[in-house]
Amino acid sequence: MEPFFKKAQQIYPSSLANAMNVSLFFVQDFPRNEGAVLYLTGVSDYQVFLNGRLLAYGPARAAYRTYRVDCLSLQGQADENRLVIELSGYNCKSYTRVNESPFLVAEIRDAHGEVLFYSGRDFSCFRNLSRLQKVVRFSYQREFSESYRLDERLYLALRLPNQAVLLPEVEVESVPHGTFLPRGVENPSLMSPLLFLQLEGGYFAVDPSLKVYDDRYMHADFLGIFPSAEWEIDPNRFISQLVYELGESKRHLKTGEFATFAYKVSKTGFLYSRFRVMASTRLYLVFDEIDSRETTERTIGIRFYRNTTHNIVSYELAPGDYSLNSFEPYTAKYIRVIVEKGDVLVKGIGLYPFENPLAYRFRFSFSDPRINAILEAGRNTFAQNAVDILTDCPSRERAGWLCDTYFSGPAEMLYTGENRVERAFLENYARYVNRGDQPEKMIPMCYPCDFGDCGYIPNWPMFYILEIERYLSRHEAATLLPDAKNQLFDFLAWCERFENDEHLLENLEGTVFVEWSHANDAESVCGVNFPTNMLYSEALRAMGEMYGRKDLVLRAREIKEVIRKEAFDGHFFNDNALRDNKGKLRRSGRTSETTQYYAFYFDVAAPEDYPALYACLLEKLGPKRDAMTTLPNVFPSNMFIGDYLRLLFLLKQGRFAQAAEESVDYFAKMASRTGTLWEFDSTYASLTHCFASSIANILLEVYTGIAWISQKDKTLYLSPYPPMSTSGFSLEIPLGDKEKATITSHAGKLGFVLPESWQLSKRASVGDN
Repeated sequence: MEPFFKKAQQIYPSSLANAMNVSLFFVQDFPRNEGAVLYLTGVSDYQVFLNGRLLAYGPARAAYRTYRVDCLSLQGQADENRLVIELSGYNCKSYTRVNESPFLVAEIRDAHGEVLFYSGRDFSCFRNLSRLQKVVRFSYQREFSESYRLDERLYLALRLPNQAVLLPEVEVESVPHGTFLPRGVENPSLMSPLLFLQLEGGYFAVDPSLKVYDDRYMHADFLGIFPSAEWEIDPNRFISQLVYELGESKRHLKTGEFATFAYKVSKTGFLYSRFRVMASTRLYLVFDEIDSRETTERTIGIRFYRNTTHNIVSYELAPGDYSLNSFEPYTAKYIRVIVEKGDVLVKGIGLYPFENPLAYRFRFSFSDPRINAILEAGRNTFAQNAVDILTDCPSRERAGWLCDTYFSGPAEMLYTGENRVERAFLENYARYVNRGDQPEKMIPMCYPCDFGDCGYIPNWPMFYILEIERYLSRHEAATLLPDAKNQLFDFLAWCERFENDEHLLENLEGTVFVEWSHANDAESVCGVNFPTNMLYSEALRAMGEMYGRKDLVLRAREIKEVIRKEAFDGHFFNDNALRDNKGKLRRSGRTSETTQYYAFYFDVAAPEDYPALYACLLEKLGPKRDAMTTLPNVFPSNMFIGDYLRLLFLLKQGRFAQAAEESVDYFAKMASRTGTLWEFDSTYASLTHCFASSIANILLEVYTGIAWISQKDKTLYLSPYPPMSTSGFSLEIPLGDKEKATITSHAGKLGFVLPESWQLSKRASVGDN
């Protein structure tokens, strides 16, 4: 096997090895060489430009001391070319990646594999002083925000060969290496930006009485921050106190003026801006996923802090012409250009979309436009969250959270026909090594990451076990079970410390997380939390079946029996139980919708055994309930994850018409407002949350009966229940790189056209999930 790098060395300036938020340019000129290829990887992340054209952002994330290598065709060459790699050495903790010492390794090879240029000998390194170093973080979970001071000479030098780069050149040294891996996932196309349309313009003024936004990420020293007294610029203070007045909608902006641009749906990518600057200008790009205006506001309500983020990129620009992009990807439906001082012509605003291009393999056309809109919103949500690993959201965190991926893994199979991204995510987890960031034998709640506070959610490794089981039902993965075995059994050993005499987990440490509702109040999750134990019993069952441990399967059954006895009060399953003063376990009396969904979804309860509760769930609970008047003592569910467990429970019972109706109730408003699907059933937080993209799997089963797609078996598994008839639809479902299934509905009759090697089957899928 050819090595990933033949001659290149990992390099970085030793003088900056421990400095936070350092930006570097690695520059290499080369003559035309058709077929030339760039191999590179690094820490923390980089952008690659050929003659000023954005080629890539990377690397794809991996486990500690493991680096995924990009292989980029250097197409579109001129006779003389300038390759620029912009590298950020963050050196701080975050939820987005492992905090490691930064480096770059790169080499250019010709079409025959001969090395032309390589790091360690070539690639001059310059300290990028145009990006300000001492700034506020972007969010608690992500690294630093972006602020720039730029003149046209430097701008042109980074785009034209044989130009002097007027920045300090710094010496680099070789640094130790780790393990290299292939990228493993598709590279997003960054060929051209999406252009936003201007919706409004006007004037702004500073109101000193308005409160300046403050957030925990500005003070969390343990994450790695610069004290506010050291910030070179503070856009937050300025933007927080602005009030806006509509005026002429124009693009030639001067001091005190703004213009707002929008796209039809919320998108994630690198903010794009083209400016002609006539006089020295300071301006801000302020952005958000939704219009949050109050009824008294006339201008679009862009809240840069709505998602507890610093959705501001600032520029100080000398006169000249510029075509700029942000270094980090952000999420926006609205972008506002605010000119604090200066004179500038806005020639274009938008973003380079940063998403999984394979998500568009799944094609659909329903006669009901609401279903089309929901499916499109699901795909849009998925594409933005599945670039290198499966993430929770592409905005605030960009983090690979367990539990979320239990839902989004099957969604990837439907949208793309494969599970390349989930495979990379699970590979990273299987390579996790505890370096003191977690309690002994604990598996982190998201990875790769460095939390800083050593927090953990014991529920999430249980979902990890179930996700592996689901993944292996769809794919052959010979090494996944052996690679993960030790960490999974170590986790079970950690759990056993908290088992009581009846094998129920009691007084778990860490953050016990059930969902975002009152089901997660401290009063509900303390003592013996029954939803957690329902999940635990399923994790034990899955471990027993995957690794041939009958004792674990038996223990799972016993736990479910105990839960039925201890948790059910004759009407509902309680959220938890506590010890009385005699040490006896007593139900708390707290009940939530979500606990009932856990019970039915994880096979603790069956309709025939709890007919009254089953009828209550179908008829009284759910999205149409007014929780103030109907069963007010039962806490309502939220989107993550109770509402989804409800829909999956409806599928298991063949209640397809009800699932379709409730799906529209849940998601049509989201699709209408942002073209994406949300973390909550409100606009409080992320509005592009990946787990929600699995609504496509739910609707697929509702309308076609397809409950599961397995590449391993070359089989589309059908529900035992007949699908819901509809006036008509046409679907193309990808089944890998080249194959697809076509499904049509006409006059209530389904037609299936499958590749010759594929089949339909009514055999139940793993766990009927």
